[in-house]
Amino acid sequence: MVMVEADSFLMGAADGDALRQDDETPAVMVQVGGFYIDKHEVTNAQYNKFLEESGYMGESRFAYVEELAAPDKPVVGITQKDALAYALWAGKTLPTEAQWELAARGKEAFVYPWGMEFDAAKCANAENSSSTAKVGSFDGESPYGAVDMAGNVWEWTRDYYDWQLLGKQTAGTMYQSPEKSDLMSVRGGSFKSGPADLRASNRLGMNPAARTDDIGFRCVREVN
Repeated sequence: MVMVEADSFLMGAADGDALRQDDETPAVMVQVGGFYIDKHEVTNAQYNKFLEESGYMGESRFAYVEELAAPDKPVVGITQKDALAYALWAGKTLPTEAQWELAARGKEAFVYPWGMEFDAAKCANAENSSSTAKVGSFDGESPYGAVDMAGNVWEWTRDYYDWQLLGKQTAGTMYQSPEKSDLMSVRGGSFKSGPADLRASNRLGMNPAARTDDIGFRCVREVN
């Protein structure tokens, strides 16, 4: 895991971001407590160890092609409930949207984890790729040293999706998670995504029971 110190940062897309969507506005300064976040997305090897040691009986994961199940690739085909179960077993939890976004872009409010401009060479197998990549295959790490936060797989958060989320935050105060809704937020884009979805401020609401070939997760551990 890598450390993200308590800080304030600009959450959401700035006015000059031509690719911003309505649910990324208005950008607002929020505070986030310190936490650790997994450097990499959770891999198939890690998730399979969890299944073996915990006896967790989730639904059948997926019937995807064998290459997606390689030990060092990110686990996919799991619901948000499955991701939460793994996190609990590991003594962690899923990130809030604010934790994920701060870890991805830093207090400098980068558009992408590595900076302000899109760079395909730094993306985790993004756009027009046919499959996930081994975690850590690309060098576009975030300011805190987390990798694959743009592309490879979307990542479950523990927050419900509210498209008006940012407008409900009070500037300069601690981030507040949204109230319950039918969708959960995922972040980061996937190997199927283009530059717009790979921006650190981009948000997407998904059915928490969804099982797809391009949604995985990473965990956080909050600093007491």
